[in-house]
Formats: sequence, structure tokens, C-alpha cells
Amino acid sequence: MRHSKDQYPDNWNEISKQIKQEARWKCQECNLQFLVEENVTTDPNGKKQTYTVIHLDLNPQNNDRENLKAVCGACHCRLVSKENKHRRIAAQNKDQIFLKI
Repeated sequence: MRHSKDQYPDNWNEISKQIKQEARWKCQECNLQFLVEENVTTDPNGKKQTYTVIHLDLNPQNNDRENLKAVCGACHCRLVSKENKHRRIAAQNKDQIFLKI
């Protein structure tokens, strides 16, 4: 899901830079290393990866530190897909009752 820039706080660049610095410019999922202040690198497979900060709950207005993680583009896509899958399953199950037998 893409979010428009107006959904992020005005100081998003500072927030995301702080998260990246705390992660020491390394993906917090796969440990892919980025050069300091560089947001693009090449992964071991020769693919360019962008360094991003993900909102784990996919809400760009929730900037609590626990909700933010510095990740490469591949991990960002995987985490978004995983969160969306959880949401779809929850939506499908919201009206169901599960009985333990």
C-alpha cells in the first residue's frame, strides 16, 4: 500500500534518519549493510536495494519508536505483504467463532 507524503509528519526525514542511524545503517531484518548516509546499495545477488524505514502496523501516522524499523527494500516488501496477509485473515475471521474441542 502506497501512502501519500501528506500522511507523514513534517519531520519524517529526520525521524527516518534517526532510525537508520540507530540501526547503524544496516537492515534490521537481513543485516544488509548500507554506507552511512547512502540509501541505496547492491545486495549479494547484484540487485539494488533501497534503505527505508517501515511502519510495522502500516500506519504512517504512528511514529512510535517500537513501530519503526530500518529495512532494505526487499525486506520492506516482505513485511508489508506479511502484515497485509494477517489483516486479510483477521478480516475473514472476524465474524467466525472458534471452539476448542
